[in-house]
Amino acid sequence: MDIIDSIVSKLNGIKKEDIEKVIEFHGCLSPGVLIGIFMFDLAKRILNIDENDRIYVTCETYNCIPDAFQILGKCTTGNKRLKVIDTGKMAVTVNNGVEKEKSSKALELSLII
Repeated sequence: MDIIDSIVSKLNGIKKEDIEKVIEFHGCLSPGVLIGIFMFDLAKRILNIDENDRIYVTCETYNCIPDAFQILGKCTTGNKRLKVIDTGKMAVTVNNGVEKEKSSKALELSLII
């Protein structure tokens, strides 16, 4: 079993191909990329996000974490669904968007070392 298979076995709903896309986009498998993938997976499960849902993300670092949300959540600065406020924290706020007659939910995730 390689490292990516090991990661996939610990995540619910994220495919090996998706992890490989994030690694290819980022350039390597770094701790920050892995943290971003875990944060995306956790937000997806807690907010009950499916592939068709639009999410909005505010990352508190430019380092690595935003790449997972760009690839897996299709959030970019260009589509205004990704904002980066560089506080240097390994933290994200994820909002499941607002649709007519549907209330919005948000989740803040932070890694405290």
